Amino acid sequence: MLKRSSIRRIMLATFALIITVLAINLFPVKDVKIKTKTYYKEASTSSIYLVDKNHYVARTNIYVDNSDKLKLAKELVDALINGTNKNKYLPDGFISLIPENTKVLNITIDGDTISLYFDENILNVRKNDEEKMIESIVYTLTEIDGINNVKIFINDKELTTLPQSGRTLPFPLNRSIGINRKSKITSIKNSKEVTTYFLANNNDESYFIPVTFTTDDEGEKVEIIIKELKSSENIDSSLKTYLSASTLLKNYELKENEVNLEFNNNILNQFNKIDEEVKYGIKLSIMDTYNVKSVNFNVK
Repeated sequence: MLKRSSIRRIMLATFALIITVLAINLFPVKDVKIKTKTYYKEASTSSIYLVDKNHYVARTNIYVDNSDKLKLAKELVDALINGTNKNKYLPDGFISLIPENTKVLNITIDGDTISLYFDENILNVRKNDEEKMIESIVYTLTEIDGINNVKIFINDKELTTLPQSGRTLPFPLNRSIGINRKSKITSIKNSKEVTTYFLANNNDESYFIPVTFTTDDEGEKVEIIIKELKSSENIDSSLKTYLSASTLLKNYELKENEVNLEFNNNILNQFNKIDEEVKYGIKLSIMDTYNVKSVNFNVK
């Protein structure tokens, strides 16, 4: 038999429960809605020159976080060094040549010239990769808008000679050093240099490989570029071009900062347009060779 105190406690608990149920039904708690805003940052890419599976220094792209010149330069240099966090995000099939554990001591920009200060570990590159490493650095950093020249320092001493190959470097470094250099001459008389951008493929992705030819061809450089790009006999079967052999360069005009080109209809595809791979390959080749800002296409 329950004691009077126990009965009292049960009645109080029951009463409290009833009050709680009534309160919930009479005064329901409103749903709390939290407003959130989602911000999307557009992914940016920058051109970078890395070594592909055929050991060419190739032009590909990498995602970057910065648009400021100095910050972008630091990010790209970081990607060019083996073993860094940024290096892990390189496209599949490409490698960088700056040796692992190389330290970047400082990077400065003065006008159109960028100066890179490395420690001595950068000199641990293999002899066969020495020139390609310099090419990848110079071509990568001169992709940054407004940067035309590169100076490389080991600690505080400027690098003027490659220690393993003995090659003397020009001062300052720029794209006149060439890239993936090849010779197509029978005589050094009237020789000239032309840089032509070929196509290559990696995992169904296309990218460009620039090749600087030393040639004794008597034609104008723009004529040599078109001749190379529509040739079926390239220096390497891995280098491709989609420019039809029946394409004719009918006329051209060389100006201070631009080149105007006129072609016959055979440069057009079935949709009466110029394929992007063809257009871009010609454009990159002429801009590198003539150091101009724009290339204009005309078809008659």
